[in-house]
Amino acid sequence: MPKHSVVIGIALAAALLGVRPAAAADRCFTLPGLSGFVTYALKSFSTPGKSKCKPLTGFTTLVDPAFLLSGTACTKSDGSVLRLALIGTPAVVGPVKFEAGCAIPLPALTGGSCRGTYEVGSTTFGFTTSIDLAPCVGIVP
Repeated sequence: MPKHSVVIGIALAAALLGVRPAAAADRCFTLPGLSGFVTYALKSFSTPGKSKCKPLTGFTTLVDPAFLLSGTACTKSDGSVLRLALIGTPAVVGPVKFEAGCAIPLPALTGGSCRGTYEVGSTTFGFTTSIDLAPCVGIVP
């Protein structure tokens, strides 16, 4: 059988079975803030493959000053859990920052948990909360 027939057959089978790579999309989540919960957006987020990591960026504009996020997303070797390591800093120089580590079940992206801290000057506040990654509504420019 010629090579091009095999390639066409595989492509046709993938199309019929709906097999396609995961698309990057803005994903949102909520974490406790110093005065209530705050929604953050991860820009163009896609889950890394098994045993893979990728950098992530995000933000929130729902607090003043706005917060910028950076971090890393890694998928467990068996593909069952997404782990996030997040650092948030205000968009202007300020005395507040937060760090969080999260574990979210895959493929659902719901029912996860996060532990972290907020630092305000020399005072640190700890938090533990649930986390879901969902399509963003309303805060993503």
